Amino acid sequence: EDLVCRLNSCLYGMRQSPRYFFGYLTKKFESAGLYPSKHDPCLFLGKGVAVITYVDDLLIYGRTESDVSNIFDKLKADGVKLRREGTAEGYLGLNVVRDGNKTILSQPGLIKRIVEALGLSTKFSTPVSTPAEQAALPRDTDGDPATGCFNYPSVIGMMHYLNHT
Repeated sequence: EDLVCRLNSCLYGMRQSPRYFFGYLTKKFESAGLYPSKHDPCLFLGKGVAVITYVDDLLIYGRTESDVSNIFDKLKADGVKLRREGTAEGYLGLNVVRDGNKTILSQPGLIKRIVEALGLSTKFSTPVSTPAEQAALPRDTDGDPATGCFNYPSVIGMMHYLNHT
């Protein structure tokens, strides 16, 4: 009743998590030679390179492909987990297609990441025709118990973003 725990690091979902993550990212950028713009703290500039941040998504522009690759490699070498996902059109995972008066938004990259994070990609499953059975799946009492693990907060965060966009 009289004991208190002290948290030594920030956890996903806490109110101050984005601030701490942005501080972490800023330090990593500065060690790679990128510095925040005076006009926008989410814009980082370096020699021949500009990086735009939005939460944990980065958009890296450079004069040449080698400039972009150099920054990418420096950040990865410094322990930042990065993943190349495509071009500027797919920034934040949104693909925008205009068809006449309609605008169609899709997020195939994010959906693929969720499926892979859950271990449900085609290399781990057997494809079936759709639509699926409408009844509940029967329970396999003789089968092996479920195994494997995934980063639950990360998957929930991705699904939350997918739902709201």
